[in-house]
Amino acid sequence: ASVFLNTGVDYKQKKMVVNHGGGNYRVHHEVLNKLYNESMDAAIIQMPDLLGLGAKNEHLIYFPVDTNFIKPVFKVNDKPTIGHFSSQHTIKGSEAISDIVNEFKAKYYFRFVWTNGQRGGVTPWTENLIRMSQCDVIIETFAMTAQGNKYGEWGNTALEAAALGKLVITNSLGYETYLEEYKVDYCPLLIANTEDQLKEHIEYVLTAPQATLDKHRREMRLWAEKYHSIPTTADRLWEKVYKEFF
Repeated sequence: ASVFLNTGVDYKQKKMVVNHGGGNYRVHHEVLNKLYNESMDAAIIQMPDLLGLGAKNEHLIYFPVDTNFIKPVFKVNDKPTIGHFSSQHTIKGSEAISDIVNEFKAKYYFRFVWTNGQRGGVTPWTENLIRMSQCDVIIETFAMTAQGNKYGEWGNTALEAAALGKLVITNSLGYETYLEEYKVDYCPLLIANTEDQLKEHIEYVLTAPQATLDKHRREMRLWAEKYHSIPTTADRLWEKVYKEFF
């Protein structure tokens, strides 16, 4: 993700595709564009907030989720469990999420489990999948800025939680761009870009009939399979980027 590998090859004599997928490009896009744009043929952009920052021939393509490896766990806990697991609390809005979720504890019966990126270091990926699978709801992120720049977008955790069949609350300032780019008929993500929207979605997952929530969970899984599985992402990479090179 925006890392240059000096292999000794003259990239001007090759077809070169660059992936921009995070903080490096968000903060240093002007410098990186000067480095890459002269030689590159296309750019893969992971999320909408990184579009329009000057990359040459850019295409929005999210990282895929392995829906063969990650199986859905639709079982509901007797005590509804909301999870938020972040390795970077300052980027994911963990403190704000915790404050808002805890406001509901006096009114509703549920469990809230979370990490804020400061406790015990980074959890291995497979262990994180297990702890997410034990939740009913995952709040992925609630942060409109990151590193002093526009952010407010969902990422890999949202896709993994969806593949697990969880209700996913997250943010997306570029939601309309995503729907248009991916030609999505229906996206089951619960988008919360404001405190009121976050509270509304928490209320929904704690009070809606179980039949409604169960249907929603299955829609989450189907959405991950249809639009963001490895085969679907491979097709998008071919059609949007690599097809023109052959």
